Amino acid sequence: MAAKTKLVLVIDDDPDFLEFIRIVLESAAYEVMTTTTVEHGLEVMRKQKPDLAIVDIMISYILDGLSLIRRMREDPALAGTPMLLISAIMSIDDLRELPASPSADGFMTKPVDPAELLREVARLIDGTQKQSEPTEEKKEE
Repeated sequence: MAAKTKLVLVIDDDPDFLEFIRIVLESAAYEVMTTTTVEHGLEVMRKQKPDLAIVDIMISYILDGLSLIRRMREDPALAGTPMLLISAIMSIDDLRELPASPSADGFMTKPVDPAELLREVARLIDGTQKQSEPTEEKKEE
């Protein structure tokens, strides 16, 4: 019997980024759904039950993604969904300094490296690698 295709929901207001993520994830046989708003993202999550949600920190407004993660964690039906935060405006250190920062399972900065994205998605969905806390991609000094 074939394994069930894993569903990844990507929530970001940048259509080019959504298309990039779709291409990368579909190349690795993930099913991908995308949306550009917080409300539609919550609706899709409740109906489709994705295996992973990839959420941009700034969707329509600054920190919209953090608000979405907080709402997901407060909803018993969504609280167990692994969540990967992505940001072009914040680092992992910035995120840790926010009061009552929501609990995400991973963090990446834009631009996203395709190979690193696939490793992180596999880790979050399949548990293929252990990681104690979200990390930021290493940048060249």
